[in-house]
Amino acid sequence: GEIWETQQAQHPDDWLLSMEIFEILDEVEQQPELKERVAKFLKQVASTNKDKQTLVDWGFRLVEYHKMPEYRAIHERASATH
Repeated sequence: GEIWETQQAQHPDDWLLSMEIFEILDEVEQQPELKERVAKFLKQVASTNKDKQTLVDWGFRLVEYHKMPEYRAIHERASATH
């Protein structure tokens, strides 16, 4: 939570970092209340203009895509070859 709080205080317009933090929180399945606060912030950013709405929506979709078995299988195969 401290990283996001610092980012909000020092770089409140940096929504992309907030999306990265949201992705990490989703992946580790910890701090659900912080994840919800970040999601709320991102939805508010998305409401400011159409371009940001599209980008934030794609970010949320990407988070969901990374949970799919098909993605995980591809990712695991790629990791095994390196």
